[in-house]
Amino acid sequence: MYLEFKSRVIVTFQQQWYVNVETSSSLNLYNYLKTCFEQEQYLNELLPKYRVALSKLRLASNKLKSVTGRFAANRVSREQRICTLCGLREIEDDFHFVIKCPAYSAIRSKYISHYFYRRPSVFKYVSLLQSSHFGTLNNLGKYIYFAFALRKQLTNDN
Repeated sequence: MYLEFKSRVIVTFQQQWYVNVETSSSLNLYNYLKTCFEQEQYLNELLPKYRVALSKLRLASNKLKSVTGRFAANRVSREQRICTLCGLREIEDDFHFVIKCPAYSAIRSKYISHYFYRRPSVFKYVSLLQSSHFGTLNNLGKYIYFAFALRKQLTNDN
């Protein structure tokens, strides 16, 4: 009886989790990446500082304008959350940050395969973030870690 109850609680939680992810406007990227309810491989494999950086990007828990512009004190429409570090006049979201922004090109070329950014697409970006290859995930974690550090220096974000 206990195991049946426990199983029902877990199934109910998972169903609610799927609904919450699908209907959340702030979890757009996460909705593409998280297709099943299980622990991600990178959480066990990456060094803590790279794991945290990658998690912050995936969960929209960072200082990119696409995230900070959602909050009351800094609230601006999505179209106005433009990257101030480059002249592309694009929204500073995770895709721009990882794949396109010229401000990070030196770090990007060191850690990310040119396949992903030479002709950038959302499909390539999602496949990068969904990679199960340790080297790819480790380098992505390093890129995000060092790019966040550079962004902090350039923007004086604390």
